[in-house]
Amino acid sequence: FGIQEIYGLHNIPGMEAGDFGVRPGTQLASFDDLDIVLRAPGGHAMAPHLAGDVIVAGSALVTALQTVVARRLDPIVPAVVSITQFTAGSTNNVIPPRAQLRGTARCLSADERLVGEICASIGTGYGVEVELAYVRRYPCTVNAPAAAARVARVAAGVVGAEHVDADCDGILAAEDFAFFLQKIPGAYAFIGNGPVSAQAGPVHHPAYD
Repeated sequence: FGIQEIYGLHNIPGMEAGDFGVRPGTQLASFDDLDIVLRAPGGHAMAPHLAGDVIVAGSALVTALQTVVARRLDPIVPAVVSITQFTAGSTNNVIPPRAQLRGTARCLSADERLVGEICASIGTGYGVEVELAYVRRYPCTVNAPAAAARVARVAAGVVGAEHVDADCDGILAAEDFAFFLQKIPGAYAFIGNGPVSAQAGPVHHPAYD
């Protein structure tokens, strides 16, 4: 590409305005989409024992997916699995034949195998068909150590070393800059935007300032 190094900077509400944060290694999480469809014969609500209940199975799946974070991953590795949509049925006396769950998985060390195992076990245990589409969207944003050190050094020259965290915590946001860092060594850093309050919300919030 003819480019030796590449750098990105993102403002972060919650960090003091003008402070900088960077870390060697993984700065931001991966971002994956989950799209799960459950199917069963369905039936009349008065006779659930004659039907396969995708709502009960789906509810169990929502709860079970939290064990990926709570029990299947190293507790010092930040991760989150969030189901953000659950759609099923159209009336109050019919167990529907189909339910759909959608959500996101974010991790500093993702493993879609665990999600697949849980979907399969719920399908078997509740007698429903579970189809998982796990779509890898964004990889982790991984800083080259030498580039992260350069950012910290340059930032300290601008605002003073006391205003630079050279080993800040990674967060579970995701960033398309990650794709650049897969091709070219560099670093992605934070600049503080001030405290979060009712008048100044986080990013992607109506009160963002």
